[in-house]
Amino acid sequence: NTDIIDVGVTKTNNLDVPPNFVQAGWYKYGPLPGNPGNAVIDGHVDNGGKVNGPFKRLKETKIGDDIFVKMSDGSTVTFTVKNLAVSSYKAFPKENVFHGGENSALVIITCHGKFLPSVKTYDQRLIVTAVRKVSDVAVQKLPSVAMSR
Repeated sequence: NTDIIDVGVTKTNNLDVPPNFVQAGWYKYGPLPGNPGNAVIDGHVDNGGKVNGPFKRLKETKIGDDIFVKMSDGSTVTFTVKNLAVSSYKAFPKENVFHGGENSALVIITCHGKFLPSVKTYDQRLIVTAVRKVSDVAVQKLPSVAMSR
């Protein structure tokens, strides 16, 4: 479980991340989870050391797992994991991540691979894509994400 804050883009036009290691960030220029398109949430895996981030265990996710997004109105939107992908941090697949179709999808992104102290990031990104399982929820802003198997 983690609280989610709004994030946008950096000065270099990359997806921003939360300024701390306890929250995740929802891409505020995209759809809310449950609405058509790709709702994108990112967060730190850790600080490159001993402080765990909200997505430390995201690498344990498997295809078929359910992800529950609790909305601010108390409703829950459920997604089922359909794809796990790893990309280089230098070749992040922006088109695939941000441009979904008419279906409702959730894309969760975190760092993965080897920590590179010289650039203070990991060399890869883990991208988990899930599709909406339930279609009967009117969505509002989201305060938290929970994962279960």
